[in-house]
Amino acid sequence: MASQIGVCSYTVRDFMTNKTSFRDCLKRLQELGFEVWQGGKAACCDSIPEMVDLLAEYGFKNITGSAGYDDLMSNLDKVISDAKAFGVQHINTPTLPLKNRVSAQGYEAYAKEMNEVGKKLRDNGLKLIYHNHAMEFANFPGGKNGMQILLDNTDPENFGFIMDTHWASAAGADPAEWVLKLEGRMDIIHFKDYAIDPNPEPQHIQDIGGVYKIFAEIGYGNINWKPIVENCRKIGVQYFVIEQDYWRGCPIEALAKSKKYMNDVLDIH
Repeated sequence: MASQIGVCSYTVRDFMTNKTSFRDCLKRLQELGFEVWQGGKAACCDSIPEMVDLLAEYGFKNITGSAGYDDLMSNLDKVISDAKAFGVQHINTPTLPLKNRVSAQGYEAYAKEMNEVGKKLRDNGLKLIYHNHAMEFANFPGGKNGMQILLDNTDPENFGFIMDTHWASAAGADPAEWVLKLEGRMDIIHFKDYAIDPNPEPQHIQDIGGVYKIFAEIGYGNINWKPIVENCRKIGVQYFVIEQDYWRGCPIEALAKSKKYMNDVLDIH
């Protein structure tokens, strides 16, 4: 069975600035048993074909392209050609513009735009998927939060999701419940734990009301993982991608800890 556990490129971004460190990174990840890469072109690669060849050299395949709002709206042909060059089927978009975040109407307008973009991508054999943070769970008059507005105002064929467990938890939402809500719209999920640290290091934390919140390795925070995994299995999630924005020590060692917990405790391989 092919591996379902992936590495989000953002986790190892510090290794991607030159080819020597990137090769070393890929070699170490390969030795840990990783085979799935999720993210765009490394800065050290001159072209997408070069990136594809480098990933393949270490046994990796990429599963998503990435495009921000501006590129989706004004440079869609390049987004499509880049995705074709990568050989991916999903285009991950990381957030919505600031102007759309402050009202239900803003979310509705964004949903309309992305529905149209998603249709064009679908016509080219691609699927647009949205990566949430905490802000999408802001509640608006009328009783809906931003995530629900996106869900209700987009066509499942045109607009999917790549839910981030940490950010859903940070927003006070239940990640396991949201997995079920996204049935039919989520093939890939971001696994990231959420912890509280009594001994904060300022560069690696967010201070909210004197409580130091950190990004943690899977199984080393407070997220209840088993219901999330159970529901992911129910809806047919294909890939469980580890993303850890910040870490202590080495990000590759952090990935190793997360993978071991996912293998040994969550039975994800």
